[in-house]
Amino acid sequence: MKKYMLHIICCLISLVLLAGCISSQTDSSSKYRGTLLFRNSATSSGEEIQSLMKIELPGTEQTPLGINGFNARFANSKDKILVEQTSNICFYNTSNNELSPIYSKRSSSSVFSSISFVDENRFTIVEGANLFLFNIHNKEKQLLADDIGNSVHDTNNRFVYYSINPKPDVHKICRVDIETGDTEILFNGIRPKVSKDGRLIAYYTFKTGNELVVKNIETEQSWTYSRSGVVNYCFSPDGHSLAIVAPWNGNGYYDGKSIYIWDYETNQESVILQKYASGQCIDIDWIE
Repeated sequence: MKKYMLHIICCLISLVLLAGCISSQTDSSSKYRGTLLFRNSATSSGEEIQSLMKIELPGTEQTPLGINGFNARFANSKDKILVEQTSNICFYNTSNNELSPIYSKRSSSSVFSSISFVDENRFTIVEGANLFLFNIHNKEKQLLADDIGNSVHDTNNRFVYYSINPKPDVHKICRVDIETGDTEILFNGIRPKVSKDGRLIAYYTFKTGNELVVKNIETEQSWTYSRSGVVNYCFSPDGHSLAIVAPWNGNGYYDGKSIYIWDYETNQESVILQKYASGQCIDIDWIE
């Protein structure tokens, strides 16, 4: 009888612990707010179309934005998007579906490898291996850095973060002051993304297993993400989490992607969208 009662008690404890875990996972994913911008591929007449989507957190429902493109970024508002199309960079207003070209490619075959929104008047682009600042109103184009190591870059107020490749298998993250042109080399890494307040930076370590790391620029405290195969990421508006695009099952490119949110301080991960057809270009952005 005692053994039977002990067995029942153990089962009840297990159920309580399991319920606690499930509750913890649900609470973890429901605490996030804001709008995620990403791309989910559609197919028309056998051709892949890169369709921009949004998810209003804490929900997980996908909403098409009615436009195709890539290198999409919020332009300081969830109703305004900076996006690359076939021959232009455009502003797209999601409230009235108005598409406004603001920059033309040098040729129809050239592709901008990265875009970042600075403010209502300016954005940065990488063409070839050169990083430029473009003024939308006066059409001035300023060279910020040449022969950069990777096209992925990010902006925060007056600084642009990017990486250089001074010699094989060596990548260093730099930042340039938009106003003064002063450049500073920070540390080893590649593909930097910076938090809104400029205190934190997410990047790849490159040689050490291609790990995704979040680092406090001032204190140098860092956190390492455990999942492999990460292809893109961005900070939450408050800087406490990362939205991450990674293969849903291992490193297989054709297995589809998933969107995760990683609270790096507590090392909690939530699945927002599982196994979607991201296509060849993987975008992710997050705004309040």
